Amino acid sequence: MEFKWVWLSIFIYALVQGIVFSLFPAYAEIKSVPKMFIGFIIFSIMIGRTASFILFNRMPIRVRENGLEFGMLLMCLGSTPLFLTTNPLTLSASSFLLGFGLGLLYLKSFQTIISQSGGIGLYTSIFEGVIGVGSSLSLLGGFMAEKWLEAPYIIISIASFSTFIILLFLKHKIG
Repeated sequence: MEFKWVWLSIFIYALVQGIVFSLFPAYAEIKSVPKMFIGFIIFSIMIGRTASFILFNRMPIRVRENGLEFGMLLMCLGSTPLFLTTNPLTLSASSFLLGFGLGLLYLKSFQTIISQSGGIGLYTSIFEGVIGVGSSLSLLGGFMAEKWLEAPYIIISIASFSTFIILLFLKHKIG
């Protein structure tokens, strides 16, 4: 089950990361988030992502085995405040969660890809290609933001939550 869903998960990962990194600084400025915090919020994402890389092998086995699900849940929890508040401390904390979820999802997806027998070169190429496609869709987020400023952040929150629900449903249906 998991190998099939890695592709959707890594696509959502790239979509979220692409939208947040390309659009959030301008969005935050429009919403009057203090400029000194905008960079810190992006930094919080990267610190969260790095922390998940460092701590991955120390996490409980249940978290590591269910990294796609936990990653999606954290991405949803971390991305939702982006459109609900302008409080810099809340945004920094939620951005850390978002980054931790991004890192966990990336690690578990990559681990699943490289553990496939045969075709590792093909699978890793497709993996990076899916990341490229997902990241490039941040352009659509920009078009959405022209019509409704919060739309890209609502979309990534819904996409993360929906994928989380799909993964949970499939795991319980199969397992």
